[in-house]
Amino acid sequence: MPSLTNIAIGRYHHRDSPVHRLDPRTKLLAFLILIISVFLVKNPFGFPIIAIFLLVVVFLSHLPVLLVLRGLRPMMWLFVSIVVLHALFTDDGSELIFSLGPVRVVWGGVYRGIEMACRFLLVVVGATVFTLTTQPLRLADGTAAAMRPLRRIGLPIHQFPIIIVITLHFIPALFTEAEKLISAQKSRGARLEGRNPLRRSRALIPVLAPLLRSSLRRADELAVGMESRGYNGGDRTHLYELTFRRSDATALTITAVMVPFTLAINILPL
Repeated sequence: MPSLTNIAIGRYHHRDSPVHRLDPRTKLLAFLILIISVFLVKNPFGFPIIAIFLLVVVFLSHLPVLLVLRGLRPMMWLFVSIVVLHALFTDDGSELIFSLGPVRVVWGGVYRGIEMACRFLLVVVGATVFTLTTQPLRLADGTAAAMRPLRRIGLPIHQFPIIIVITLHFIPALFTEAEKLISAQKSRGARLEGRNPLRRSRALIPVLAPLLRSSLRRADELAVGMESRGYNGGDRTHLYELTFRRSDATALTITAVMVPFTLAINILPL
């Protein structure tokens, strides 16, 4: 069972790099452009090009490549599940691989499963780099600044930053707590690993109950702490204001080129 503490999404890795110094609004827009580009890809040659772009970003951010790859390990079950589900439930009339009763596995289903798994893989890598290079408070402030026009329709934009910060704080904390509970159950003789998925799911019930109780306790302590410090949910000032520099414009321009470039690759013959 891969360690849950290896998940990198929601963690910040301090480095002095050009990517770390970018405005959080720039990185947020660049991440949205990346998602659009990934799901516009129809030609398989587009996936390695986007992967090379992400590798360049990882190199510029001075992040250890093993840190990013280690964060993908707990997500392997998701990628494998996508391939298996598409292989089992997609029948487009292509060449048959094998059949078992009503179940037919064709090459088209396997290809679509691999294609969708590659899309999610690239998005997860992009989200990992995004959170590893952006401080939670800066990310929250950038998101609130990007959503500021929605204030005109009455949305409580000033509450989004604290929601984002709490969420990013709870993700690694819950995974760490779950890892401790799993280790404690194993020390008591619980068998949480095995090939039978039904038995593994049943064995995780003693872990989920204390994890839920711990989560509610943490949330209650956080609510009491915020209330005792006089938090009222209103607008707040910032010690360091967000500034859009020339490097941000350059980064957005380079990232924005991916969309027409992706559309151009789709025209190429397979």
